Amino acid sequence: MAPLYVKAPFRALPQQVQAIQNNLSLANMDYIEFATSAGAEGVFRGF
Repeated sequence: MAPLYVKAPFRALPQQVQAIQNNLSLANMDYIEFATSAGAEGVFRGF
C-alpha cells in the first residue's frame, strides 16, 4: 500500500524549531501539517 503523502523535507526559522518539537513530541500535530505549511521556498515560518 502506498503512503497517503510524501514526507517532504522543509526548513524552519530558528524561533519556530521549539514549537515544532513540542507539538510533534506531544502528538498535538503531525509532520505533514508543518511540511504543508511551509512556504513556496520550503521554509516554515509559523502559522
